[in-house]
Amino acid sequence: MIRTHFDALVIGGGIMGRCALYHLQRLGLSNVGIVERFSWNHNRGSSHSHSRVTRSAYVNADYVRLMQVAHGQEWPRLEADAGEQLIHPTDGCFFGPEGGKFEDYAQAVTGAEIDCEVVDVAEARRRFPMFRFPTAVGAVHDRTAGVIAAAQTMQALARLTQAGGATVMAETKVLAADTTTSPVQVTVQREGEQFCLQADRVIVCSGPWSAELLPLLRPRLQVARQTVGYFVLAGDSAKYEPGKWPVWGNLGAPEG
Repeated sequence: MIRTHFDALVIGGGIMGRCALYHLQRLGLSNVGIVERFSWNHNRGSSHSHSRVTRSAYVNADYVRLMQVAHGQEWPRLEADAGEQLIHPTDGCFFGPEGGKFEDYAQAVTGAEIDCEVVDVAEARRRFPMFRFPTAVGAVHDRTAGVIAAAQTMQALARLTQAGGATVMAETKVLAADTTTSPVQVTVQREGEQFCLQADRVIVCSGPWSAELLPLLRPRLQVARQTVGYFVLAGDSAKYEPGKWPVWGNLGAPEG
């Protein structure tokens, strides 16, 4: 028998949805559920596969402050609850040419109470000899960065939330969410059948499908394609392990 009324319902079972569910339970809600339109461990989200990057260097100060909270409180809490290491620290190097996003990164971290340092090209080459920096005007050396064990993190969140009693509805597509009612009426479809879920609170974490559920987002939400490439690096693989090889970002050419 499927539970049909929830104190809170999360739409989207990716990293954002699983984290939302985790925090709902941590804050005291037990009657919670999550709806995922694909299989529970599909590869269509932004956090599938083995690894992702974390850092404090971002394009604006708001993200820098958010990462202080994430690195100082939230990741340690999740690792403690999961009983395993999910972040493998390694320095970060973020660079770019004059007039591009690098200048925004440098400004955002300057004066912030984080372990990031803006250095010139000569110093960047000394610290990160694996890069040539041919067009860069400088680099941000981010000592808070690391490699996230993405698949482990997704599995840990699933394990913790299901152990806490969360209802998981995979391969269940949300057709509509009527936010004008109380509780919110969420119409879903699974195996060709439609039924209605009720929730006192709904959190939408459906990524590029969000505009389908929330029409007010359609003029503001633009889905952009992200191309992911994998490269085999030459030489001793031990040189590329976390802690020896930095996470890095070439912040691109000037816009316009």
